[in-house]
Amino acid sequence: CYMNSAIQCMRHTLLFSDYFLLDRYTDDLDISKKEYKLVYEWKRLLDGLWENNNCTITPTSFFKTVLILSNNLGYDIRFNAQSDVQEFLTFMITTLHNALCSQIIVKITGEVKNDLDKVALEAMKSWKQFFKDDYSVIIDIFYSQNFCATKCPDCGHVSYIFNPICYHTLPIPNSKTISLYDCYDKFTRQERLDGDNMWKCEKCNDLKCANKRLLLWSTPKILIICLKRFKNLVK
Repeated sequence: CYMNSAIQCMRHTLLFSDYFLLDRYTDDLDISKKEYKLVYEWKRLLDGLWENNNCTITPTSFFKTVLILSNNLGYDIRFNAQSDVQEFLTFMITTLHNALCSQIIVKITGEVKNDLDKVALEAMKSWKQFFKDDYSVIIDIFYSQNFCATKCPDCGHVSYIFNPICYHTLPIPNSKTISLYDCYDKFTRQERLDGDNMWKCEKCNDLKCANKRLLLWSTPKILIICLKRFKNLVK
């Protein structure tokens, strides 16, 4: 059932499914990579699901391909046993990306006119560095960019670190009634860096007690949210 949950979500993500159903993937697929087999099986499964809405489908060949590839690629995906839907979703997205990705040319244009433009330029440079050799429709649909901002309490220098993100893994606040907004508030809550975690200011060249905050620079076309359901208890 964990696999079926992920498959149904992916199937009904039309922006994603149409790429395969309309055979747009054929120009991007690299059959020299072992991951290409999952693309073929996913395409077959989508065709069956969309063409036969009133029947039961048993995707045996798809399951076999998932099992073989996941074992070869280091994923712990098992049949007829409890497993994690997030890990299966990660396997699907990562493996499809690897079969479809290619090198691209990224050009950054425009003129820096203010401080916000400077930050935007750094964000674009980071995005280019991550994906110029490894871009696919998966990145275009599911990926966004977050950034960590740390400010020096003395000189005021702000350091930005940008990272691509596919899943927004949100903590759940301790409350009887919560919303996704509450989860995002906790996700982006300011963190104090002190003690053994003191931050080194690039401008002062010295360790500082500083405040760090994780924020979203951009959002994806299709947002994937995973909720942290478990806690580490220390006795």
